[in-house]
Amino acid sequence: MTEDLVELIRGGDVEAPMCEEFRKMILGSNFAARNSESMLDYKLNVRRKLLKFNDQSIDDDDTLDSLKDRRMAAAKSLFGRVGEGTNIEAPFFCTWGCTTFIGKDVYINRSVSIFDSAPVQIGSRVLLGPGVSICTDTHELDAQARVRSGMGSHAKPITIGDDCWIGGGVFILAGVTIGNGSTVAAGAVVTTDVAENTLVGGVPAKFIKKTDGSKASVPFQKFAASVALRERCETNGV
Repeated sequence: MTEDLVELIRGGDVEAPMCEEFRKMILGSNFAARNSESMLDYKLNVRRKLLKFNDQSIDDDDTLDSLKDRRMAAAKSLFGRVGEGTNIEAPFFCTWGCTTFIGKDVYINRSVSIFDSAPVQIGSRVLLGPGVSICTDTHELDAQARVRSGMGSHAKPITIGDDCWIGGGVFILAGVTIGNGSTVAAGAVVTTDVAENTLVGGVPAKFIKKTDGSKASVPFQKFAASVALRERCETNGV
C-alpha cells in the first residue's frame, strides 16, 4: 500500500520532488521540509503558481468563462491530476499540489485549503463548499514526543469518493475516507471514515441518516437530541 502511494505521485501530471524527505512525507513518517533544499524550492514554486491562480484581476474583455479557463490552466500546472469539467474558484490554497488528484466535473468553491503532505484523492462530481479545509498533516499528541521529533509532522492520506457534497466550513482531518455519494453538513469536523451514501454532521461529525432512500437507523431529530443529552451528562460527570 505504501509503495502504491509513491507510484500514484510518480504517475501524476506534474513532477514531484521525489527526494528521501519527500518519500518519508507521503509514506506517513515524521518529516520536516526544512531538511530538504529541493522540497523548499518546490514549495516556493507552488506559491508562485498559487499567486498566478489566485490573480483575480479582470480585463475589460474578460468573461466568466475566460476567467475560469485562466484559473484552470494554472491549476493543471499545479496538481497531480485535474479531471475535465472541474472548476476551482479563487482564492485557493494547497501545500504541494503534486499530491492532490481531482476527478471530473468537480466544483471547489472559494477559500478552500488542501494541506496535502499525504496524497489527497477527490472523486468525480464532488462539491466542496466555501471554506472547506482538507488537512492530511498531524503531529504527536504528547508535547515531549513533538520536541523529540524536532517539531516535525507526519501525514495520512485523505480520500473523498465520487458524488460527495462537502458543506461550507467543513474540516476533514488526516486519514479520513469519505464514501461515494455521502454528504457532510456545513461546519462539521470529520475525524473518522464516513460510509457510502451517508449524511454526517456535528463536531466531531456523527451519523445522521442514510441518503440513498434506505431507512435511517436514527432520524435527525432523535440524533440531535441524543447528542445533546450525552454532552450534558458528560459535562455533569454522569
